[in-house]
Amino acid sequence: MNEIVAEARQNVERVSPLQFDCFVERLCSGGRVFIAGAGRTGLIAAAFATRLAQLGWTVFVVGEATTPAVRAGDLFIACTGSGETPAVCRQIETAQSLGAETLCLTGNAESRAAKLASSVLEIPSAPSTQLGRSSFEQALLLVLDGLAAASAQKAGIDPNAVWSNHANL
Repeated sequence: MNEIVAEARQNVERVSPLQFDCFVERLCSGGRVFIAGAGRTGLIAAAFATRLAQLGWTVFVVGEATTPAVRAGDLFIACTGSGETPAVCRQIETAQSLGAETLCLTGNAESRAAKLASSVLEIPSAPSTQLGRSSFEQALLLVLDGLAAASAQKAGIDPNAVWSNHANL
């Protein structure tokens, strides 16, 4: 457990504060937010969408039955460890072709997804003995929680606001 925590700390500490701040700025600029990812990374992306919704953002998880069409002025956020997930790369291309701004959180700044996106927030992952991309996924969760908290603070949203929009059914 201590190794896992140390890896997560090392990975999060390697995130660029400039890239992080740029993502906070974009989240706070308004508009609808669409979030995508695949596999476990997609589950973490959905958790981020939940937190943004609890804070009052208009947010959708790509692939859900109630997700509307993306359009010009929307923000599309792609989460992909490898940056090569075919479905996520296609989603970035589609969102851009429809006029949405595209952001990518990835462990690979040289990947196809990173090159396609308007902006990139790299989450460098140190070599790990964990299964699969667990090291990236853990860091992604922490970074996304940090983005939500920093965006709420910048937007002047009371952190306790999550409780008024928290699921109650």
